[in-house]
Amino acid sequence: MTALAQSAQSTLLTRPAAPILATPAASLKPSTIARRRSPAPVTTLLRQIKPVDRGWNPSLALEEAAPFGFRIAHQAELAPAHAASEAIMGMTLAPVEAIAAAHARTSGTGWIHLARGADETASDITGIILLLPLSASGEADLREGRFQPRAPEPHQLCAPGEPFPAIYFWLFAGKDGRTRRNIIRTCLAWRNGAYANVRGYARAASVDGFRTMAALGFEPMQSTLSHLFFIDKRA
Repeated sequence: MTALAQSAQSTLLTRPAAPILATPAASLKPSTIARRRSPAPVTTLLRQIKPVDRGWNPSLALEEAAPFGFRIAHQAELAPAHAASEAIMGMTLAPVEAIAAAHARTSGTGWIHLARGADETASDITGIILLLPLSASGEADLREGRFQPRAPEPHQLCAPGEPFPAIYFWLFAGKDGRTRRNIIRTCLAWRNGAYANVRGYARAASVDGFRTMAALGFEPMQSTLSHLFFIDKRA
């Protein structure tokens, strides 16, 4: 697939490497915890555990994406999301069957943004994010030229709870300015939040894509995949 591309009618983000950033997740100091009258929420305490130890957890990703209008797609929504992505991008993307298979494996590959005021089940999709939480072997395959973006293999991806060392952003597509801004905000939230300690990969498919990758701290990486970018985990 492609990353950060620009069509005649809309600018889209596609395939950035790692999320792109916003507000850091709050950290709890021992003195702060001691002053609490009740235990901290489980999700807050989970943030103190490194992602590689915690494993891939779509619920945490959803917690950070929801404020910006993105949610995990239902399987039945993947086909319309795929059609919307190709219309926005103006190109043929990976087959919907591959997306559905990855989504079934990860429980969080497909993310959608609906038009303002649309019903929860509406097909008026204005934004799509496709992400692939990579297993250790998946990251190794990506770095060593054995990863095929059009058809990722099950062992290269993480199911919920499995160790999660890296993420590959497969597609970012936004139909309008509001949605594109929310794509960026969502990625920033992921980058600074629950998965700040995860390495990120993405590809850029336009001049704007290259500029955006550089501005966000991604660096070009030598690879058999064209225009692959990388950003290391945050300290």
